[in-house]
Amino acid sequence: MGWECSGGSSTQPDACNEKCGDGYDLGHFECDDGNTDDYDGCSSSCEIETGYLCDDGTTESPDIC
Repeated sequence: MGWECSGGSSTQPDACNEKCGDGYDLGHFECDDGNTDDYDGCSSSCEIETGYLCDDGTTESPDIC
């Protein structure tokens, strides 16, 4: 949960990146409110939108903007 991974083999590790929009705030993005909607405080690219403040969220609860 919270990660998207691809690649990898029996001799090479997977490449993993934090997933935007799943509600798990693991620290890579400015915010993650559990969706990829724009104009709700946390953008579709998980950046805080102008005029909003977002709490820190946790690994178990989404940010609230």
